[in-house]
Amino acid sequence: MTRVLTLNLNFDEAKHGPWPARLPHVAAAVTRLQPDVIALQAVRRRAGGLDQVEAIASATGLTHRYFVAARGDDTVEDGSAILARLPIVARDCTRLTYDPNPEDAATRILLQATLDLGRGRRLTVANGHFSWVAALNARNVDETLKSLAKIDGDAVLVGDFNATPDAPGMRAIATAGWRDAWHALHGEDDGATFEAPSPTLRIDYVWLRGELKAKRIERVSAPAGAAARLSDHFGLFVEI
Repeated sequence: MTRVLTLNLNFDEAKHGPWPARLPHVAAAVTRLQPDVIALQAVRRRAGGLDQVEAIASATGLTHRYFVAARGDDTVEDGSAILARLPIVARDCTRLTYDPNPEDAATRILLQATLDLGRGRRLTVANGHFSWVAALNARNVDETLKSLAKIDGDAVLVGDFNATPDAPGMRAIATAGWRDAWHALHGEDDGATFEAPSPTLRIDYVWLRGELKAKRIERVSAPAGAAARLSDHFGLFVEI
């Protein structure tokens, strides 16, 4: 069994509470769920200071780390990360094509990390963070599917896809043979993940390819009434 957690951190935005107050909630969720791998989106590093990758790794004991900046400069880098308890034996980053758009100026990436599960078994975890602009979202999905089609074996595609289940991009992922783990286990339950603490939209996903099946999938958030929350997203945890 492999356990995967995905969470959009929304950087160190203060509207969720100060980052030092949010970090213990992330660590508590990891302690409770014991994921083998965490896929993080909207992760921030600041020169000489904040490093959300290092902070979570140190607090959780997930020693294998892979971070790529989607954008940034000498003072701050924003990107995505994969933290793992298991060895990462291969890694890759696909920089998704960006068309300038006034609604979404962010550049996007897809991270891929192949984990050694032992006994000759491997699992590729792909971490996506797509645009909310419909045309850009469709392009992000298309390039992601083409990239993942080159990978053999079991794979999990997770992340913040900024699209609801009825969006063309999400239908394209399903048509390409990926299984929506939330839908497979919870049927018509809306599974909303955004915006915390009272989400109304499902835009975060766990997709499984091939023979993989989800034994369990749940939403992850800070305790009710907590002064700080994990993010403006709920995370998703899955056992496969």
